[in-house]
Amino acid sequence: MKALLGTLLAALAGPALAAAGSSASLTGLRYELVDLRPGDGIAPSVRYTGLSVAQSKLGFCFGPVSCQLSQGGYREPVLSTVQNDRSGPASAFASVSAAGLFAAAQWDNGDRTVGSNGRYLSWARHQGVLGSPLFVLSAHTGIRITGQYTLDAWIIPTDVQEPVRRDYAASAAVFVNSRFIDGPEPFVEIDTSTSDFAHRTGEFSVLLANHKDRTSTVWGRFGVLAEGQLPVGVPEPSTWALLLAGAGVLGAVARRRQGRVPAN
Repeated sequence: MKALLGTLLAALAGPALAAAGSSASLTGLRYELVDLRPGDGIAPSVRYTGLSVAQSKLGFCFGPVSCQLSQGGYREPVLSTVQNDRSGPASAFASVSAAGLFAAAQWDNGDRTVGSNGRYLSWARHQGVLGSPLFVLSAHTGIRITGQYTLDAWIIPTDVQEPVRRDYAASAAVFVNSRFIDGPEPFVEIDTSTSDFAHRTGEFSVLLANHKDRTSTVWGRFGVLAEGQLPVGVPEPSTWALLLAGAGVLGAVARRRQGRVPAN
């Protein structure tokens, strides 16, 4: 009985090769003041009052081992990094500095099943927080933010079939969220829904504008994001057959024991 149960558990923990990863960067950032109403006698000015945030997460957030959040000012570099080898080599990294914003993560379960949660998340951003907006702009003033983004996402193995394949995912994005945007909200995302590898690079540009006749606070956030997931280990058809056979044997043994009547 114990030997059979051990065989069943070993079958569940059999090889399930899989890996997923993604990365995103926004570099060469430039900030340009824009006079929205020339000749009004108001000198354009801007003040950064937000936070730079680097966040990394692997699976469920169980303290600094799998989840880390770092915050700082505009000129203060921030970094977060986590690693976890309990269910396969996994790591997540994010940073914000004068060089740009970077986010990357990967999860490779090698020859082991992932477990109950193979998700990763990493993002780097500038944002306004409670009591402190992202920028303070003078009247009739905008700030144009430009840069270069690079996004990559990949999954392994390449021979995963449906429906298991839907449980593999990797994506990367560059984003801006604010109601002060002049024009469409910039959001660029790639994912592995149609292929095993995705790559995209391009120019990033957004204008945050204050059209009011007075100094105004500008709320919002912008940055880069990398996320993905691996599925729980899925037994092969032969493993399912073994599990069903084992369950039948265990049931028969249980019924036989119940049918025995102790002698008085």
